[in-house]
Amino acid sequence: MPPQFHFLPIEVTLSFEGLQHFTSATLYDAEERTETPLREGMTLSVPANTSGRYFLRAGTPTGNEVLNASDIQIYTLSGNRVMVASATPLKDIRVYNLSGALMKHVQAGVCSFELYLPDGIYIVKAENANGEVETAKVAVR
Repeated sequence: MPPQFHFLPIEVTLSFEGLQHFTSATLYDAEERTETPLREGMTLSVPANTSGRYFLRAGTPTGNEVLNASDIQIYTLSGNRVMVASATPLKDIRVYNLSGALMKHVQAGVCSFELYLPDGIYIVKAENANGEVETAKVAVR
């Protein structure tokens, strides 16, 4: 009888140490738009195939940091996808390569828009109906 294989979902377990040096720490999930508070010694498992989805946020902003007031979010998803989302409908999305050439221009009119791009590094500039503008450098793979 041939061997039988059972594949389990692949996960990565993250362990958090040294958090006592920060006033607060969270793990931000850009796809779900949620923040998970982190504590010293905590472990957390996340899916392994989620490049660009999770971000570690720590500390308290100081007077030297620029605070982002825009509600536009730009982030990568697996499968060569870039998500642009806003609470207010998006008016204009432009994608540039690193040489500054315009690669894609979309007039969306919706609150979230998914772009499919070839592997590479891009500058994504989005504007919503309120006139707020967000620009982000994204690596697509």
